[in-house]
Amino acid sequence: MAEPGARSHPRPKAAENAQRRREQLLRVATRHFSEVPYDDVSMSVIAKEANVSHGLAFHVFGSKQALFEAVLRGAVEDVNRLIVVDQDVPVERRLRGTLDRFFRHVEESEATFRLGLRAGLGPEEELRRIVSEGQEAAVMLILRVFGITRPNRLARVAVRGWTGSLDRAALAWLEEGRRIRRTEIVALLEATLLETLRQCGYADRLPTS
Repeated sequence: MAEPGARSHPRPKAAENAQRRREQLLRVATRHFSEVPYDDVSMSVIAKEANVSHGLAFHVFGSKQALFEAVLRGAVEDVNRLIVVDQDVPVERRLRGTLDRFFRHVEESEATFRLGLRAGLGPEEELRRIVSEGQEAAVMLILRVFGITRPNRLARVAVRGWTGSLDRAALAWLEEGRRIRRTEIVALLEATLLETLRQCGYADRLPTS
């Protein structure tokens, strides 16, 4: 029995352990879903490699589909975290830095990048929705790079189209064996977006050089 006046404290250790197990499951699942067709992925194998019980894996995520959706959300969020709006960095360097980080990420996490592309084009409505919402968030983050927080409709549509061309260019770059230098493709995509925003009426927000 607790002594009078004793305070009830939360159990941060238990919460930390639960979060650690969840992250470990996601790490293992990301590799499996990236390397193996969905139907061949086994929750039992993922749980064993993550060093947790099969029952706990289902308790945390509920189903293989829910685990896959969590993996996909994580992959989308990882890409969007590459878009950094740093007011201390000159505007002409913000986009180039973001694109360089994106292509490095694609190079280092090729399987996960391809996983997101497949899910976005696949038949599952919920998976397409996750990818679509991530792309829309990316559009707004990219516009914020230029200080555009309330874009007109044309800019939102045009930049959404540009993000699609970015993904296709990255995929083609991988399939070409990365024979084009990263700096070259980054410069090309940067110029394409700047011209797109210029045509959308935002020339005053763009670098002059």
